[in-house]
Amino acid sequence: MATRAGAIALIPAVPADTPDPEVQEIYALLAPQFGGELLNYHLVLANDPALMRVQLAMYLQVLGPDEELSVMDRLTIGLVVSKVKRCLYQEQVLMFLLRWGTPEEPGIPKERIVRIYQDFRQAGLPTRMQEICRFAWRVAENPRAVTVEDRARLFDEGLSDRSVLQIVNVVAYYQYITMFVHALAIQADMDEERQLRLLRASSRRRVQAEEDGTAGDGSLPIGSD
Repeated sequence: MATRAGAIALIPAVPADTPDPEVQEIYALLAPQFGGELLNYHLVLANDPALMRVQLAMYLQVLGPDEELSVMDRLTIGLVVSKVKRCLYQEQVLMFLLRWGTPEEPGIPKERIVRIYQDFRQAGLPTRMQEICRFAWRVAENPRAVTVEDRARLFDEGLSDRSVLQIVNVVAYYQYITMFVHALAIQADMDEERQLRLLRASSRRRVQAEEDGTAGDGSLPIGSD
């Protein structure tokens, strides 16, 4: 779907320096989740601040870790969904987030993420994560095709009914966001150059924090609000 020359989507973006105090408040909550910067998706969604708040709450809930599925597990599920749905926007953002890591889990090297994206079965993932990705792929591709046997394979890897529900929830969330991206023709903006710039800035903040003895390691603050 084509956009106007110079536009980032079918509808106008709300600039980062908008005087709207409600949008500014939400922007301040969103930016730390993505390396300290806003994405095209945020600038477009800001046309409806109430919807922005709903989606931010969804994002934090969907990626909230628990004892069975970590943040990185959930981001990997999102990467699988981006492959199924052929969403370059999501692919770029998820690759960045997986490279960035979280306070609890280090980032993953780009080459390994690319292997997961190309074929998770051949990426050297533990059997448990392969089964999670396999199930996520089936749900994203054709949820009606999911069977009791698919559930049993997850159980064999120690996952519970609650985790099955959470995997479906993560898949549904990324499909939901992908629908917005595709329908509004939001332009991808997390290319390799931007990813590297943000990752280097994160690394500098981490080093500075260690030298200063202050809290924070420059990694992804998912789950904090």
